Amino acid sequence: MNTFGLAESVSSWYGATVMIIIGGMSVYLFALIILRAIFFRKISVDSTKLLNDTQHAILTEDSKKLEELTHARATDAPIRIIIANAITNQHLQDSELAELLKVTRKRQKARLEKGLSEFGTLSTIAPFVGLLGTVLGIVESFHNLAQSGTAGPNVVGSGVAAALWATAAGLCVAIPAVVAYNIFGSKIKELTLEMETVATELVLLIKVNRNHTNNHTDNQGRSKMAVAR
Repeated sequence: MNTFGLAESVSSWYGATVMIIIGGMSVYLFALIILRAIFFRKISVDSTKLLNDTQHAILTEDSKKLEELTHARATDAPIRIIIANAITNQHLQDSELAELLKVTRKRQKARLEKGLSEFGTLSTIAPFVGLLGTVLGIVESFHNLAQSGTAGPNVVGSGVAAALWATAAGLCVAIPAVVAYNIFGSKIKELTLEMETVATELVLLIKVNRNHTNNHTDNQGRSKMAVAR
């Protein structure tokens, strides 16, 4: 079976070292892809439905539903955590509540971006590690050519073919890393925009509900004063 110099690519100490490093990168990369894919699947929620439920609970003063919405764990979806913080702190002024939710969004964004830099690092480093193995292999091939004293493509052809496997291995790590970086990066942008939208709607909802409650209280007070007269 023709392996096109694959076996020869790990026959030297530097070739084996480069392949082991790239192999370790590939294992780490695919483990990270699986973990992040599971993470994003777990935090996937229907934000529209969740926001509608929150709106109904606030306007109807459904204490049971409100208590349920405030019980958010650190591992829950960012949208749930934002809603829980908004309901828990709805007594704050509008500007204070907006600032609090802004801080919450920043923390959740950092949580979403966990592991993203690793994809960028692997996509950048892996080709260079592979190129290093290729350069060392070509240097050895030309050194053997000089030592043998003979010329011709057959003398260095097999050595160069073996050396190029290191670059190919590096690209096999870099390409999935770039794809994963773009996919997860797009998902993070989508969730970040969704968090901003939900936070803004929550502040407006709480403001409207507060004004409605105050107006209702004022009207009741005026009615009592009128009756007393």
